[in-house]
Amino acid sequence: MIKHWTNNMLTGIIIGLIVPVISFEAYVFIFREGETFMQVLDRFVFLDVFTHIISLAAVPNLLVFFLFLWANKERSANGVIGATIIYAIIVAVLIFI
Repeated sequence: MIKHWTNNMLTGIIIGLIVPVISFEAYVFIFREGETFMQVLDRFVFLDVFTHIISLAAVPNLLVFFLFLWANKERSANGVIGATIIYAIIVAVLIFI
């Protein structure tokens, strides 16, 4: 049962959507001591770099993608690519709004 769970597209999409959020939260925790998650988000929106931050937060998906490939979990790797495309669409929409 676990083998089937770890090698499907939905698992890859879920992990691919969560990893950028966790990486951004780690950035806030490590480099922005004394500030809350929302304060940092407000600052980035005010500075008009929010879309850049979303794009950079998606970079750790590369690591997850290659880990899935290394473990021969191609379907999950495809899901991570799908999640990264979702982030790209969100960035494009936010740029054109």
